[in-house]
Amino acid sequence: MCMTTDDNDNENVMKEEEKTTENVNKSLNDNNNNGKMTALIMAPPLLVKFVIVLVVKFVTDLIVFPLLWTYRLAKRVKKVVFGRKASVEDDDEEEEVAAETAGVI
Repeated sequence: MCMTTDDNDNENVMKEEEKTTENVNKSLNDNNNNGKMTALIMAPPLLVKFVIVLVVKFVTDLIVFPLLWTYRLAKRVKKVVFGRKASVEDDDEEEEVAAETAGVI
């Protein structure tokens, strides 16, 4: 059997395509390994940040909520002890705070 130049060209093209495919697969494997390495490097700091955020949130809740409840309890006790005059002053203060928050004052 005699091979023509068309057959040789086809074989050369097929060999080049195979080489190209091998190169693409090799580069994809390199990228996957690179991604795995990046994940291994970045995972510990991200986990540490996550734990720090959770601890800060937990400590903040431990401090803020009891203070808020204490403030509300003191406000109620003040209303009961001092009567109507204290509640009118508190309402005025609440209106001022709401106005400041809204940007009126």
